[in-house]
Amino acid sequence: MFPKQFHYEILPKLGALGWIIDWTDITYSDIDLDVEDVKIELTEGYDFPLIKVDFPAIKDWEIDATQTVNTWILPS
Repeated sequence: MFPKQFHYEILPKLGALGWIIDWTDITYSDIDLDVEDVKIELTEGYDFPLIKVDFPAIKDWEIDATQTVNTWILPS
């Protein structure tokens, strides 16, 4: 469900001066949810009834990966 690899480019229009970052072998720990602090507020705004949910539910979650950065300044 979650990606096992990810590719990201910062300022690709600068060519050799841009940064290329790759994450591979991404692993995810089991997520530990803390739903005790969830707050639900029924309100109205913009002439519509709204539901505002403050959902700080992630108590602990680890993501590990191998990172490769390739730039003209720091070539991989």
